[in-house]
Amino acid sequence: QTLSGLEITLTVAHWTGDGLLLEWTIANRSGRVFNMAYLNDIFSLGSAAVDQDGNEGEYFIPSPFERSLQIGETMPYETRWIFYPESRTITVRLRDLREPASGTSFDTVAEFRFSR
Repeated sequence: QTLSGLEITLTVAHWTGDGLLLEWTIANRSGRVFNMAYLNDIFSLGSAAVDQDGNEGEYFIPSPFERSLQIGETMPYETRWIFYPESRTITVRLRDLREPASGTSFDTVAEFRFSR
């Protein structure tokens, strides 16, 4: 999926009981440095996951990004959720909602769906 010039790939979904660990690869193909504040917004404020019944998972806010993502750089990242035992199909949404200094705003979503 592409979100604001970032290529975001869900590489591993690992279940341990009702806990879900997701491993991501984030590649900056935007042609500009991607500010760490935007990365933190996407993966903390803009992140949500629901199961097939619309039950939202309990999200453990991941470690914040400590530096910006440079042009052409790729980095791994992890997120974690807790779901119900009956949760079988999960949809993860990463949302980028911004109002850049230019005054134009946008709201884009990347969605990832997978089964247990």
